[in-house]
Parts: sequence; C-alpha cells; structure tokens
Amino acid sequence: MLQNNHQKAFIYLALSTAGFYSLLGVIFSTGKIIAFFEVLCLLPLILWAIIDRGKTLTPLLKTPIAISLAAYIAYFLVSSTWSSNPVHHGYWNMVRFSLYSFIFFAIVATMLHLSNKSQKIKIATFVLTIGSITGLYALLNFYPIQGNQLTERFYMTGRISHAIHGLYYFALVAILAFAIWIKSQNKKALVALSISAICFYMTESRGPFIALAGALAGIALLTSKKIPIKSIFIFATTTSTFFAIGLYNWGINRGSSKRLIIWESALEKINDAPIFGHGNDLLNIVYRDEYEQVHAHNIWISHLYWGGVTAAILLLICYLFLIRTFWLSRDSTLGMTGLGLTVFSLLALATYGNILVSSPGDLWFVFIIPCGMACSIELNKKMGNPNE
Repeated sequence: MLQNNHQKAFIYLALSTAGFYSLLGVIFSTGKIIAFFEVLCLLPLILWAIIDRGKTLTPLLKTPIAISLAAYIAYFLVSSTWSSNPVHHGYWNMVRFSLYSFIFFAIVATMLHLSNKSQKIKIATFVLTIGSITGLYALLNFYPIQGNQLTERFYMTGRISHAIHGLYYFALVAILAFAIWIKSQNKKALVALSISAICFYMTESRGPFIALAGALAGIALLTSKKIPIKSIFIFATTTSTFFAIGLYNWGINRGSSKRLIIWESALEKINDAPIFGHGNDLLNIVYRDEYEQVHAHNIWISHLYWGGVTAAILLLICYLFLIRTFWLSRDSTLGMTGLGLTVFSLLALATYGNILVSSPGDLWFVFIIPCGMACSIELNKKMGNPNE
C-alpha cells in the first residue's frame, strides 16, 4: 500500500511540475508564477517527501553537487548583509527565491532519479513538445499578431520574455533535441531544434547564439563517430551561415554594447573588496552613465564584484562538479544534454551574467536545472534507479 501511494505521489509531482513548466511561456507576473510554483511544485514535493520518509531526499542532500549548491546559495544570501544598497525585491523575497531555487533543484533531481527509461523518454518528449509550442506561440504573437516587422528584435512571452534570459529556456529544448537526434536519429527532434534556433536567431542576441553553436558543436565533436559525415557537414554549414549573417547584421546594429567599458568599470571596483565583494543587492550595478545603469554582464566578474573571490570559488566548485558528472555520463542522452547545457551556460553567461539564484523563471535553466540533472546521475550511480 505504501509503495502504491509512493508511486502515486511521484506521478502527481511529475505531472504538476510539467504543468508549471508549461506556464513559463504564458505568465509574466512574478507573484503569479510564484503562486503557481507553490501549488504545482512545492506542495506536491512536500506530499511526496512525507510518503518517501527521507529514502531519497536524505541521500540527495548528501551528494557533492547538493552540498556545493547549498553552500553557494547560502553565501548568495549572506553576502547581501554587507551591501550598501537595499536588496532589490526585498531581503525576504531574496530568501524565498533562494529556497525555491534549491527546492526546484531537488524536484528535478528526484524526478529524473526515480523515473525509468520509458518515463524519461516521456519527460523528454514533453519538454520538446511544450518548448516547440511555446516558441511558435511567441513567434506568432510577436510578428503576425502584434504586427512587428521581421527585421525587429524578437521578444518572447511570459517569464521567458527577455531577449537574452528567455533563450536559456530554449537552450534546454535545442540541446536536448540535438542529443536525442544523435542518439536515435529521430528526425522529429530536429523540428524542436529548428524552432528553438529560429527563436535564437530572431532575438539578435549574439552571446546566447554563439553559446548554442558552441554547445552543439561540442556535442557533435564528442559523438562524431556516431554521426554520418554528410550530416556533420550540413549541420556545420548551416550553423556557420546563420552565424555569419547574424553576426554581420547584429554587429552593425548594436556594436559591442559597451561590454569592454562595463568590464573595465567593474574590475576597478573589485580591487576595493577582493575577498568578500561589495555585497549582493541582486542588481549589482557596476556602471552608470546618463542613459543607463547596468550589472557586470559577465558571470565571473559580477561574482567577483558582489561576492569577491569567495563567491567565484563557490560557483567554480559547482561548475566543476557539473562538468565532471556530465563528462563521465556523456554517452547517455541525459549526460550529453547536461554537458551541452553546461557549455552553453558558461559561454552565454560570459557576456550577460549577474546572478544565478532567482524567482521561478528563465535563469533556472542554465544553473539550477543542470545541477538537478547532475544530482540525479550521482544518485543513480550511488543508489541505482529503484524503478528500472
């Protein structure tokens, strides 16, 4: 009876989390998405944890990635106490965002650990299907419905509306689709990859576009023996052509976006507090002029600014665990996807990175979700999958 209730609670958790994922491209309000997260993710997790009696959560919390992530999030919170500026959104919301980020990490790890091969295929299919529908809806909404010209920079909808952060959502879809195509030569996966690639291209966001190309190229090189030469040539030619045209057009339109000036300004401030940083107020402004005020636009420089060398080291430890775990499992679809997503994360955040712990939304796709994926792999190696 208990085993039956455990399975029902797990299915309830999986379905409700799927519902939450489906809403990210629809709901924009932070308050509403938090409310849906609490109902669709937090409450089902509590129910499942009560029935599970710590059999899964206890080993999960003892994994290296969970410990390193918890230490990173704890420092993320503590560092706000020495900031000279008030925390954007307020300190208690910052606490809530931090807790929810870790909770979602635990949900992703739990779902992937407990799901058998058939269930993992269903999860992957659902992610690609909803991601494709979300991408098509956003494209139709922005161009035909709103009447914007095709030459205008594309903005998505809901919690993924940001022209850069929103692409983190589609990075998971694109990389997962590519990994599935490599493993099974399933041409349906290329549909999801194509829709995601169009979203990337139309946003004119150079950093994420380069990051996606780098992630897919890395996966292709790792698995080159499994892919026909003709397919590699077509992929390389198509990607290079899109990239060359895009880089030419976007470079003319927006130049360097002041990145070098911003980084220089940030590095000057880092010298004033190299060990513990200036404190984290979430915005972490490092450059101001008469038109704008911005963060460092680089994940490592930003961490050095608000958290010093301490924050950078804690983040580096997390990434090292991700790389090691996914590299050792690179022959699996999950490991291949996780490795590609980690490469994308490191490249994309090099030109637009500030914080990685946030309210439910796009930022979770480049750090929190990969951490959950890596943790599930660690749990499977340590405990085995109880449902296989």
